[in-house]
Amino acid sequence: MFVELLRHYPQLVRSCAISGSAVSGYARWERALICGQAPLRTTRWHRAAQARAYGIGEEEKELFVLTTSSPSRETNMRLVREAGFGAIPKRPTKTFAYDGPFLAVCAKHDSASIRRAFGPPLACFPQLRTWTAPGMHHAWNGENPKLFTQMSTAHIDTGDWPASSRQ
Repeated sequence: MFVELLRHYPQLVRSCAISGSAVSGYARWERALICGQAPLRTTRWHRAAQARAYGIGEEEKELFVLTTSSPSRETNMRLVREAGFGAIPKRPTKTFAYDGPFLAVCAKHDSASIRRAFGPPLACFPQLRTWTAPGMHHAWNGENPKLFTQMSTAHIDTGDWPASSRQ
């Protein structure tokens, strides 16, 4: 979805940041797992189980469950399709018109498909900056909301995520 916005309406985007996205698609086994889980992603019990698996603390758990189970099934399926099959081709042939600040982040313990997803966006967006959140898991915004918020606000406010801000 973000790729379509950048492709068709780059003038509307001030800055862009993505986190934990396999923008060039998941492996076949990951797609099967994700597509099989897709109907469960809007249920509170499934998201509560994920919160435990991701190591999200009790204080942040309810917010994680509420926000991740809220999207409609239709929205969820669109996200699954985009992530599962890739928003950016593995071998892109052109750059996009969007030339503003762009940050791509993965967690240290994200899946291999997410950790290796920086290459294709770099080919489309030469200004892309990348960062790996040390020691974090896929849902690191719930694991360390303070760091995630610092990263997000610094990037939104300045278009940068300076090394001095990273813990």
